Amino acid sequence: MKKSSHTNVERAAIQWWRSRRPQAFNLREHLANPTVNTIGSSERELAKAVANLLAAPAGKGKIIS
Repeated sequence: MKKSSHTNVERAAIQWWRSRRPQAFNLREHLANPTVNTIGSSERELAKAVANLLAAPAGKGKIIS
């Protein structure tokens, strides 16, 4: 398993966000539309935050498998 620089909260948020990704979407499509399948403003804000975390330059945010 890869060592991650993400905190436990970040890992949990990433896992939650991935669970919302439509099966037809790849990661790039999900990053382009991070709020798909979210309900309410809180979920939308969390989804945007996760997408920003994953899209950050190397060292600031890494996609973990």
